[in-house]
Amino acid sequence: MNPLDYDPTYPKNPQTLAQYIRKYRKEKGLLIREFAEKLGIHEFTLIKWEGGRMPHPRYLENLKRIIPGIAAVAKDSYQKNVT
Repeated sequence: MNPLDYDPTYPKNPQTLAQYIRKYRKEKGLLIREFAEKLGIHEFTLIKWEGGRMPHPRYLENLKRIIPGIAAVAKDSYQKNVT
């Protein structure tokens, strides 16, 4: 049994970049502070990203390197924000 099944903030079927970021962090058991350090950002920046704010494009390479499969989601999310 997966304890994340009972976490209401855990996105089981992520649709957005924010949800993918949160899902990855929770699956790895990382605190916001720990994951922010790994990404080289401030923890409040990560909180904003998980809340739906789009990361600046300069941070995408780190996200792509750390989170498998996020490149397509990021590209799609940026295209939706531009149009």
